[in-house]
Amino acid sequence: MKIKGKIFSGFGRGGDLIKKWGPRITHLLKISPYPGTLNVRLQEPINIAPYATIEMDYILSHGKRHIDAYFMPVKLVFKDKTEECWGMRDADKTYNNDVLELLSTKNLKEVANLKDGDEVEIELPEKKRRKTKVPGFGIIQEFMERKTRAGA
Repeated sequence: MKIKGKIFSGFGRGGDLIKKWGPRITHLLKISPYPGTLNVRLQEPINIAPYATIEMDYILSHGKRHIDAYFMPVKLVFKDKTEECWGMRDADKTYNNDVLELLSTKNLKEVANLKDGDEVEIELPEKKRRKTKVPGFGIIQEFMERKTRAGA
């Protein structure tokens, strides 16, 4: 799936999040992230949870799971160039669903020579299938998705 958006300057909290979560992000994503994020205001809101390939979570003392952030590998397309990076949204929703923060090992704004207001395109991964406790149901989901894509 591809979605368009525009670059904008955020609250400046991306660097703080990277400092706070740096070791966890490095462990989960296998990258050493640049201390900041590139903010993209999407043309349409999107719930990234179904696209997320990694959830940064932990178990609370009473046993309930808490998710801090969702991550997914994305491609940032700009000016006939492509940069592979990670899309992120914190679960506390600092931004609404029309904003996606991008993480990389580099300062994406400098590398891509992007300015506020520049239009970009983001290629998202395919939606992940919902997990189920029913044995073999994943095969049925896959069959139904193929059938739907084929237009049957």
